[in-house]
Amino acid sequence: MNSLQNKMDQITEHFSPEENDLFISSMFPYIMSKASSYLEEGASKYRSSDAFNMPLAEWSAKDNELIKTGCTQIMEGIGFMTERPFKKLGVRGFNILFTMLHFRSIKRKTKRLGLGKMLDEITFQHAVTKEEVTYFNLVERD
Repeated sequence: MNSLQNKMDQITEHFSPEENDLFISSMFPYIMSKASSYLEEGASKYRSSDAFNMPLAEWSAKDNELIKTGCTQIMEGIGFMTERPFKKLGVRGFNILFTMLHFRSIKRKTKRLGLGKMLDEITFQHAVTKEEVTYFNLVERD
């Protein structure tokens, strides 16, 4: 846990008070702790101790790779600010990542950024606490 706290400290070191508030209100410490566990344990072991048996066993190896990519980006402080969106997840990867973290999508806005680029802004609700968080995902078409 100490290394996780150190990583959070590194991410927030130069944050403004507003960015720090966003970090907390986005449930980022909770999300980061789950991402860290997933990366340390892998899909099968993580599932065995998860209250909702996530990630689902029927999800493909590609889905689990997308979750791993998303978790790696979370560990870098990515996703909760429009200036630092998730990348290389696509729409499906973004959604299964948050499903694995026990959130469901409740609102979506998409902003076109030019040819083949869109920024998704999705508000998710936690399955248990019902807290709402907003995260960002840059979708690029090849």
